[in-house]
Order: sequence, then structure tokens, then C-alpha cells
Amino acid sequence: MKRFILKLNMLPKDNISLLGKIKVFILSMIALYSIQPYFFWDKNIVLVGFSILSFFFAFLEVFQKKKYLELLINKEAIATFSVFLLFFSWWHIVFFWSTKLNVFGFISSFIVFFLPVSVFIFSTDLEKRYFLFLFTFIFSIICFVSFSFFILYLFGFSLPYTKLYHPKNAFYDYFENYRFFIIVRSGNFIPIFFRFQSIFTEPGHLGMMCALLLYANEYNFKKIHNIILLLSLIFSLSLAAYILFISGLFIYKYFSSKRKITMIFVLSCTIVLLILLGITYYRMNPDSVLSQRILSRLILDKDKGIAGNNRNTEQFTKMFSEFSSEPIKFLFGSGTTVTALFPKGGESSYKNFVFEHGLLGLILLIFFYLSSVINRKAPVLYGMFFLWSLSFIQRPYAIWTSQIFIFMSYCV
Repeated sequence: MKRFILKLNMLPKDNISLLGKIKVFILSMIALYSIQPYFFWDKNIVLVGFSILSFFFAFLEVFQKKKYLELLINKEAIATFSVFLLFFSWWHIVFFWSTKLNVFGFISSFIVFFLPVSVFIFSTDLEKRYFLFLFTFIFSIICFVSFSFFILYLFGFSLPYTKLYHPKNAFYDYFENYRFFIIVRSGNFIPIFFRFQSIFTEPGHLGMMCALLLYANEYNFKKIHNIILLLSLIFSLSLAAYILFISGLFIYKYFSSKRKITMIFVLSCTIVLLILLGITYYRMNPDSVLSQRILSRLILDKDKGIAGNNRNTEQFTKMFSEFSSEPIKFLFGSGTTVTALFPKGGESSYKNFVFEHGLLGLILLIFFYLSSVINRKAPVLYGMFFLWSLSFIQRPYAIWTSQIFIFMSYCV
């Protein structure tokens, strides 16, 4: 699929107004904030400022060019916004019902989530493509600088650091802050190899975003920023990121290939070969980094399915089982955040989202994402939705603005 790469490389940025460029840059900062770099931890006022500024510049842009009539006839944007409005309303109806009308929480969510997502929905296709271009550039630069210092660290260079504590999540003992990258320390940490996580809270967060961005940039490894993303993903040692990368690459190659049967055969042989190589390597090097961090987590477990299926604790799994057995609660959600019930963290899967928002909330979320691709004919766009679904099963971060913006910017 050369269509998108051609558009990205020849992006006529000069056709975007100065206000539009500023707006897209602010939206990029909002997306970056959602991935939780350490210098934004507990800095909600920064997100509030970015969100208000994005709406302000979008407002100026509309009235400067008198584009309000275009907004009224943009049927695709209106359809997507309508589904988004339903999801946002349902989300807060459930939580209002549970928490007795937490007005402050609603206002906060309206400013930091509803406003920027609405601004992005009504941005032009050119601005959305420019966002993907700009955000990929910003994210890859961050990874490049972090990775450069991380490599020095791995080669034994003594770099100064300070202890850093997460202001909200007690799951982590502490972080070693080397300014350009951080390393997580926790009670179950095995110091055989330090996973690369750049400036973000978890290596898995970094790996997940790299996998999604690589798909959105159509695995064009002629571009240096995609090579940086791939290296960052590899050194994150995230099993989920590896699965997302391989799945996304296979999906994209399949849909972009004119010889489907040949591609299926090649992909099947590649999967079998990877499995055989993995089994052989694990048996020969059971104590290696790859075996301990990745391969050992793929071993079958009678209770979990695979050993690496540890996204939820037994306590929450039991609670979710009882929750799902009650039809009304399962449909409408508990209206209670998992964080409130488990303040020390350690819970992260699609079950979190269903527990909080119910089956109906999940359906509305799916419709919201599908509304961006429903009128598109390119199969690779549905491949992106499949990749998003895989990511959601493992990490319930589908309402991160970074994920929403990347998905929507690719689907134009």
C-alpha cells in the first residue's frame, strides 16, 4: 500500500494554516500526555491547559476561514461525533449513578477528554495526516534520545540518577530516573536485563505505542523514524508488543499483497518456523534474557492459558466472574473504577473496562472506533481495528487520546 506513504511523504504542510499547525501540535502534546511520560505525572493542570488551547485554536481556525458551514455538512465527522457523544454520555451516566453526581469529575473529563477528541474529530483530513506525521516524528525523537543514553547505560557507563516515585500508582516500588530514560523497580523485578521504557511508565506502554505507530506508518523501514520505533519495541522486551508487531505486519502484508494464497502460505510457514526456533532456543538457553522475559511466558498453563497471562490478579478475576454473572451489572457496569478498588495497581486488561463501563459501554466504544472506518474501502484500515482490538484485550487503554488520534489519523 503505497497510497498512504505517498501522502505522508508529500504532505503539503503549507496548505495547513498557522492556526491549524498550532492546533495539531497541541493535540500531539495531549496525545503524548496520555502515554504518561514521567515529567507529566500528576500534572493535570498541564493537560487542562493543552485541552483548552486546542479548543481555542480550533475555534479561531473555524471562524478565521469561515468553515462553520463545512462542519455542518461533514456527515462522516458528525456521525463519528454522535457515537462519541453517546459513549461519553453513557460513561458518565454510569459513574454519576454510582458516585452520586460527581460534577467536578464530569467537568474535568469534559475538558481533558471530550474537548480534545471533539476537536480532532472535526479536524480536516489533511490536519489528521499531519498529526500522524508530527506525532510519529516527536515520538521517534524521544525514543532516539532515550535509547542513545540507554545503550550507554547497558555498556556500563556510570550515569547519575535519582529515585522517582509514582504519585498515584503504588504498584511500583520506585523508578531510577536518568533524566533521558527511567527504569522501573518493583518487588517482582528480576535484574537479568533492564527493559527499555524511555520516559514512560512501563516498557509495555512504549512497546504498544511503537507497534501501533509502525502499522499506521505501514512498516516503511526506509524511514529512519520507523527503524527507531522498531528498535525501541524490541528492547522493551514486551511480549504483547511483539505479538502486536508480528500480527500487524502479517495483516498489513496480507492485505497489501495481490497474491493472497501465496501470502497465507508464506505467513503460515513463518509462524511455524518462529515457533520451532523459539522452542529450540528455550531448551538450549533456558536462563537467557529472551527465554526468561518472552519465551517462558508462552508456556501453556492450565489456569491462565499461557504463563504470561497475568494482567489481572486472582482476586480481581474472582470479582469479575461474580460481576459477569449478574446480567444487570454486566450490561450497565459497576460505575466503580478498578483503581479505587485496587489502589496498589496490578490490574490491566479488557476486564477492567467492562467492569467499569459494562457491556453496553464496550459496544459503544467499538462503534466509536468503527465509525472512522465504516465508509472506507481499504481492508488495511480494518486490520488497524483488529490490531487495536488485540491491544485492548491486554491493555484497556482505548480511551487514551494517543490511541484514538493515531487510529483516526490513519483512517482518512
